[in-house]
Amino acid sequence: MPRLDRLNALIRRDPNLQFRWNASLDVVSHLRGNLAEVSGRGEHALGTAARGFLEQHKGLFGPVAKGKWTVLAQVDDPHGGESLTLQQHHGPHRVEGGSVRVHVSRTGRLDTLRNGA
Repeated sequence: MPRLDRLNALIRRDPNLQFRWNASLDVVSHLRGNLAEVSGRGEHALGTAARGFLEQHKGLFGPVAKGKWTVLAQVDDPHGGESLTLQQHHGPHRVEGGSVRVHVSRTGRLDTLRNGA
């Protein structure tokens, strides 16, 4: 059973929050809803927002090493939003399962995060 208390702040922000919990790892694997506001567009703004969100809600995602993140992909969607996939590194090594994909709507709302994408 997931520890739902870890989701309280996000549920207060969006009572219709949708999530998937990976029980074997005790982490969230997918979030969808009104997660955060993102100021700006493009790779830098999305990357900053994604890393900030992960840091702010680190209890949901397990240990996130202090390390380098590289951009694997940035895609504009047909509705005016953007998606960004980041890969975590520890030193020169990729962190297995350490990728995160975020989506920001055209209005600047971080609305989806997939952990281990």
